[in-house]
Order: sequence, then structure tokens, then C-alpha cells
Amino acid sequence: MPRRMVCLVLSIILFTSRGVFAQSAGPTTSASTQPAAAVDQTTPRGALKVFFAADAGSDGASLQSVLLADGPAQQHMVDALSGQKTADRTLTDALKSKFPDQWKVDPREEQQKQLPGVYDTIDKAAQTLEGQTATLKVGDGPAPPLTLKNVNGQWRIPLASLIQSIDNEKIDSDAHQIDIQIKVMQAAATDVSSGKYATQALAVEDIKKRMLTAALDDHAASTQPALHATTQP
Repeated sequence: MPRRMVCLVLSIILFTSRGVFAQSAGPTTSASTQPAAAVDQTTPRGALKVFFAADAGSDGASLQSVLLADGPAQQHMVDALSGQKTADRTLTDALKSKFPDQWKVDPREEQQKQLPGVYDTIDKAAQTLEGQTATLKVGDGPAPPLTLKNVNGQWRIPLASLIQSIDNEKIDSDAHQIDIQIKVMQAAATDVSSGKYATQALAVEDIKKRMLTAALDDHAASTQPALHATTQP
């Protein structure tokens, strides 16, 4: 599979905060001076925990709730990311249910095992509050602080704080690529559950091919010249 297309379809956005908090997580000996924040959006730390919990559990609804869009293009991206998480959860559950003997490791379980350490790191992060804006900073490293906004009493993470590009046209295009991926995953989940595939390996291989074909077909359709109807005298 061409690496360029894999990157186009699968590496749509970069959650820079995830790397910072996940790498900082782990056993610590220093006592926290802050009480542990609940995993909800009533506090900035809690909202960030919701983000990581949603990512680990493929919880599209929670991800959509905690991300804050600025404009239609960003909202398209938030909706797409939420839909992708939901579709991933459905497909993973279908594969695990259909091929339990061939399912060795559930990646979601591995991520969820890391959550207590991530939460501990979030609770120890330096927090600054200014009106309806909060920033969280981990340690003294070069990584910039993460900004959160309070919207109607719920703390949320602006999408602009997490994505590489702030170009609305590119954001909308990238969200469209995720939409293509979602459709393939939804159809594949149905096929897996219906018994189309004899083994998990065959299912995964076919899903990869369908992902690539869908992306190529969409690219071909988008680059074809528009056909204009001719009017006969």
C-alpha cells in the first residue's frame, strides 16, 4: 500500500497534547498538591481527562463533547473525528466478537491501562485560570501549554490547539478524508458480523484494500473535469 495514501487517510491530524501527557505519565514519588479532578468537564483538568478517556475507549460522543470548533470547517473535523472513533469502536467490537480466538490484544485495553498514569500527570500539571480560559502545562519542557475554554459551564479543548493546520480549506478536506474512512469502516463492520470473512486476517486485509480503493476513487472523482451539458439549437 503506498505510504503517501496511508498517511493521507490515517494521519489526518496530530494530537500534540497526547504525546506530552502520555510520555509524562508513569510512577511518581512526589505528592500531588491538588485533589484529583473528576473525569468530567466541570474543571479544565477533568475535561482533559475526558479527552484521553474518549481517545482510549473510542468514545465518539465524549470526544465530540469535549472538542470545541471555531467555524464550519472545524466543526466538520470534530464531527468526523467523533464519527471515526465510533466507527472504529463498532468495527473493533465486530472483529473481536467474530474472531475471539484470533484476537490476542485489544489496543483499547492497553490504552485504558495507561489512563491512571495520564490522569495523575494531568492532576499535577500547572494550571492558570484567566476568566473563561485555562491553560495546563506539564513540567518545564519545551512543549507549549494546552488551552481550554469554558463554554456554558463546561470546559472544552479548542480544536485549533490540537491540529497542525489552521487553514479552513485543508481542515475541511482532511475531514472529508476521514468521512471516507468512516463509510468503509461502517460497511466493513456489517460484513464482519454477517460472516463474510473466514478469518480475522482476511477481514483486515480486505478492509485495508477497501480503504485505499475508496480514497483513490474519491481522488479520481475530485480531479475529473466537470461535464457540462450542451444545448442543442
